[in-house]
Amino acid sequence: MRDNASSIVVPPAPFGIQLLFKLLKLLRVEFFSDRVQATLTLTQLAISLVSAIGAFVGLIELEAKWQLATQSQFHFYLWLTFVSSVLFVAFTLALLQHAWRMSLRVRKEQELFNRATKLQHHMIEQVRQATADGSGYSMRTGLENVLGAQLVEYLRLVSGLQEFHVTVKTISPKADGSGHQLTDNFRDKEQSPLMRPLGQCEGLSENYIYHRFKNATLADSRQIYVCDTELDPVHLTLRERAHTRGYRSVIAFPLNVPASPQPTSLQVFGLTGLIGFLGLDSPQPHAFDSLCSPKKTDTTDASVHSKTHNLDLFYGLADSVATIAMTLSHPIKDGTPGGDA
Repeated sequence: MRDNASSIVVPPAPFGIQLLFKLLKLLRVEFFSDRVQATLTLTQLAISLVSAIGAFVGLIELEAKWQLATQSQFHFYLWLTFVSSVLFVAFTLALLQHAWRMSLRVRKEQELFNRATKLQHHMIEQVRQATADGSGYSMRTGLENVLGAQLVEYLRLVSGLQEFHVTVKTISPKADGSGHQLTDNFRDKEQSPLMRPLGQCEGLSENYIYHRFKNATLADSRQIYVCDTELDPVHLTLRERAHTRGYRSVIAFPLNVPASPQPTSLQVFGLTGLIGFLGLDSPQPHAFDSLCSPKKTDTTDASVHSKTHNLDLFYGLADSVATIAMTLSHPIKDGTPGGDA
């Protein structure tokens, strides 16, 4: 019986916790919130306390009743060791699972941050190219890689959905000079030319999104989000358009006139503010909820980006598109503002 009793083992919890932190370091989980740090610390203390109590009880029993140990007492010591080991393994696995999920989230948010930076850089390049080429610049070709490819991939990564479409509508003078109209100047190449023909024109008052921007309250001044065209209280024209063109949710950002040293053709015609909008749509309802999620406070730069800067990216893209549209309506040649294109 002495040999059996002397084989009792108490799990080395402090060493196990140290091993756990080494594993977390190998996984490169470097961004812990205060709550996670507190959880790890309390778990370490709890496991250490359980192990210390188990070891203390075991030593006292072995010292007092070493020669008188019965089979039932040995079973008690064995079960105590087993339960302590199981608790330690369970806590360790739970922490590892949580740490792995956090690691994946941090990596995803870092990738979003990198993609957003790349998007902004390439859009700035398109602004420069439009400024240099003037009337020779094609918005349909120039923006395809930025809005039609990179922006769509960014949206897929943010939301987990697969199908998105991007459209740019800008104001242009009517051919007969009787006023202005809203024209599709860009559609990504994945849009059906039969259902969504490029270059289609409509009256300014006929477009629901433009009309809302034109009469915007403070809540609608920076973006308009219709999460479900079937259920949201929207005008019948938008619901019919959504049926015809196959989308259920849409978010739009206004194209506002950028600062200019001289009035452009659109400003001459009295259009001094809104000149169009950048629209994103999806056949899935609530496709853009992740962009409009409430702000959350975190300690990592990537998390702050994903929670608070998503819309800032789209505001910047819309401003760049507006600059391109104004450049094409009033090109700059040899560094000097020229005539209307």
